[in-house]
Amino acid sequence: MTLVWGTAQHAPGTGPRTHVFIVGVGRYRHLLGGASPTPGAPPLGQLTSPPISARALARWFTSPKFANAHAPLGSLEMLLSDSTGQIFDGVQVDDATSDKIQTAFDAWKQRCHADPGNIAFFYFCGHGLQKDVVALLPEDFAASENNLWKHSIDFDKTYVGMVRCRAGTQFFVVDACRELSQTAIKDEEFGGTALISPRLGDSHLRTAPKLFATALGRQAFGDSNGVSRLTGALIECLDGLGATDDGPEWVINTTQLGIAVQSLVRHQNEVLKIPENNRQIVDPAGGDLANGPQRLLVFPAGSSPTVIVKFGCNPSSIAEKVTFFAVPENGPKLPAPNPGPWITTVSAGLYVFGCSFNLAAGPSDVPAPRVFVRPPIYHTQINVPPPHPV
Repeated sequence: MTLVWGTAQHAPGTGPRTHVFIVGVGRYRHLLGGASPTPGAPPLGQLTSPPISARALARWFTSPKFANAHAPLGSLEMLLSDSTGQIFDGVQVDDATSDKIQTAFDAWKQRCHADPGNIAFFYFCGHGLQKDVVALLPEDFAASENNLWKHSIDFDKTYVGMVRCRAGTQFFVVDACRELSQTAIKDEEFGGTALISPRLGDSHLRTAPKLFATALGRQAFGDSNGVSRLTGALIECLDGLGATDDGPEWVINTTQLGIAVQSLVRHQNEVLKIPENNRQIVDPAGGDLANGPQRLLVFPAGSSPTVIVKFGCNPSSIAEKVTFFAVPENGPKLPAPNPGPWITTVSAGLYVFGCSFNLAAGPSDVPAPRVFVRPPIYHTQINVPPPHPV
């Protein structure tokens, strides 16, 4: 196990804490391109994005950006399998093998279990497959040709088993593919072993959403040597694009976060014009919600998160002839730098949006009704009555 932040135990009497478990697997010994490929293993290769993505998420949690007065960061457990090195912020991190993942998970679960107010945050990035269950693949997956799935993790059973943990808020992120390989179809023992097995009579109420990088039967994408699309969007939403207003405060909560990540990735697919067969399809797959929406992060008093605003107009044929603008409730008019469709970010709040253009009789402004915009994305269509610019 590698504890890269915090202490090995949740100290009694310290109150609720957030305990984070992060696994990023890019180096696979027994898959294509590995040190010792196993005959008959699924045709999967080496990855560069998972260790980078895991580090990026860990840096976010250990930065000043994570400031939750109710459950501040208590610990961060990390494992990496990275062909470029095992260092995170000067700490040598253990390989993400099945036995080391189990040891680290046990220690993390014990800390999470110490207080019912704790937040348990689970993150895995690497290869995954799905048949009847989701199988997560550690570095030593497929070590034996005769028992390929011995060193794989049954995520579904692990998720159910975590009901034994007293942490009333749990959040599970699986940044992995959910395809079905021919090998998985043939093998009766698909799925591997749970990190914690369910036990009758040993359960606690929890709110425990699941966030998958992709839908059943589809790939997840991580650009080579970069942060994965899901993890990048998750960090942006934790930064503010996933916020919701809860009374006078802005918060990141368990209900909104996954939906916001899904919306942001869909927006990125469109803006980047990613081909249909290469689009990320994020799945906020629900989960146990017995404790209702729970706060993961609270914004400082007086601060507001950002919102992505996409401007268009009706009729769309004149979009290249108009200059869009935003007028905040207390502030000057913010015009687009150029005519044409505009995507920008603003602070959440009240705005009047509109567009300006020139006619023979002189300049004209067309405002829309004032609206309150919330994260992550607000799409506005400005209705422009005749006469139109030509």
